[in-house]
Amino acid sequence: MVSQALQEWHGVRGDTLAALDAQCGVVAAAAPPDAVLEDALIRGYVVLLAAQFQGFCRDLYSECVSAVVATVPLAMQTLVQRQCNSRCELAGANARYESIRADFERFNLSLTTAFDTHSPAAAGWVTTLGHMNAWRNTVAHGNPVAPPHGGPLSLASVRMWRAACDNLAGALEVVVVASA
Repeated sequence: MVSQALQEWHGVRGDTLAALDAQCGVVAAAAPPDAVLEDALIRGYVVLLAAQFQGFCRDLYSECVSAVVATVPLAMQTLVQRQCNSRCELAGANARYESIRADFERFNLSLTTAFDTHSPAAAGWVTTLGHMNAWRNTVAHGNPVAPPHGGPLSLASVRMWRAACDNLAGALEVVVVASA
């Protein structure tokens, strides 16, 4: 069974990202290119990608909470739901590997083991996620200095980060479904 979160990642969230990607491509291909507009669109793309991936992770986490809550007696459901959502990092922090791991470990899921089992490339996806979040923070906080790791900000970089998010979304889905 595919989660609602993954369906939305590939559906509405994916469509929104694809539309911005296409617009970035149009501006980059213009002759002469408008460097200021291109930079602004790419910066917006980074922030939107990070937000959409965080939303996917948060939605998948919420589905896990709902599944757990449904298994406990009615009188305990509110308590269990509150405990699951207490200090949930994905509710307000970037979807970094550490925050994803911390939240999903509440369900006794070892993401390190699961990602390694899912694909040998998972470590690279996690590193790429870190680079995306470093750029997201740089852009969102108006820092004029590029992060030390993650390479230059370009449409190609954002596309690579999006591919890593796609792969991580699929891997996270597999881990969650396998534990259900």
